[in-house]
Amino acid sequence: MDNKKNIWIINHYAFPYGYGFHTRQHTIALLLKKLGHNVTIFASSFNHLKTKNVEFENIFKEETIDGLKYVWIKTPVYKGNGLGRILNLFEFSKNLNKIYKKIDESPEIVWVSSPQPFSIYNGLKLKQYFKAKFVFDERDIWPLTLQVINNINKYHPLMLIFRYLQLQAYKQSDVIVTPLDNLKEFVELSGHNKNKVKIIPQPFIEFSMEKFDIALPEEGFIVGYVGSIGESNSIFNLIKAARLLIDQLDIYFVIVGDGPQFEEMKSYAKEHDINNLTFTGKLPKEKAMYILSKCHLLYKGNPDLELYKYGIASVKLMEYIWFNKPIIHATNINDDLVTLSNTGIKIKSDDEQKLSQTILNFKFDSNMYNKYTNNGKEFIENNYNENQIISKLKNIMDLL
Repeated sequence: MDNKKNIWIINHYAFPYGYGFHTRQHTIALLLKKLGHNVTIFASSFNHLKTKNVEFENIFKEETIDGLKYVWIKTPVYKGNGLGRILNLFEFSKNLNKIYKKIDESPEIVWVSSPQPFSIYNGLKLKQYFKAKFVFDERDIWPLTLQVINNINKYHPLMLIFRYLQLQAYKQSDVIVTPLDNLKEFVELSGHNKNKVKIIPQPFIEFSMEKFDIALPEEGFIVGYVGSIGESNSIFNLIKAARLLIDQLDIYFVIVGDGPQFEEMKSYAKEHDINNLTFTGKLPKEKAMYILSKCHLLYKGNPDLELYKYGIASVKLMEYIWFNKPIIHATNINDDLVTLSNTGIKIKSDDEQKLSQTILNFKFDSNMYNKYTNNGKEFIENNYNENQIISKLKNIMDLL
């Protein structure tokens, strides 16, 4: 390949299959490799999304996985969204700054993937040092997400730093890539060139499932959720709906995952005797997907916030769609994937009364239920297959 390039991807939360649910950057790196490029991923030794962590003594460790070079940067363990997580982000950036000159090859393209804004500083430093092209991959709009979801004042010093770094990424990038359908609008509102923005959807990769023993009813109607348990996914909405349906003895709820609201949600369920609900905690992907296969109806949601008008990047939602099961999507997103794929119903965010009624409708109206089955897998295969994503990546590489 004549235009073969060395690409360094900096993504705090990247990890390969076997370390947790697959990540966007590992998949994109594999597709870039198929295009003939050499890809190195710089990632954190610890993050809260992993089910398996990397242990080593020095500040970095190189490892080849799936033909990709991983450079693990040593970072401290943390819990929740407090100071420990901020220190973890800062330590990653600091240690990466110490070691990048020790890596054998040098990059022709530096690809920084959000949401970790400190990595933008590293990326711009590497761009200047190596005279490389700079790609900014914005999957989550920090600091706006933190301000809206976590109610942090936009004038908080950390938010000001994050916003400055984000604006520098917009300004100094050669290309901005994103899975967010309407990011162009946000970039333009921020005073930068929206024509830099190129849409690269979340690549869909087929997965395996692992059967295991779990206490789910053999008969009955199971409503399932898999993903992070936090405010951005409106899990409280689902739990309140479960409480409203507690007298429907053949409707059962299962929630798979962990997150900042996990203990709070468990305590609420216990306090209100919501006994038609099971929390499994974090599971390996193969087991989580097995649980989805046993569900009859799937739930995905987010709060009713202006933030989401710019789009949402959800690997889980595409996996939901692939299962060919009806989905209730509690969201304010225009042209959401569930509607576009005809795999379910979009309802108002955070309305447990509407959610519980919609669950009942799916349970008792077979025509409604059948209308939204067997549409999803074909939609995913037609719109998010590997060849389509590779073609989009090739077009971007041709610009650099």
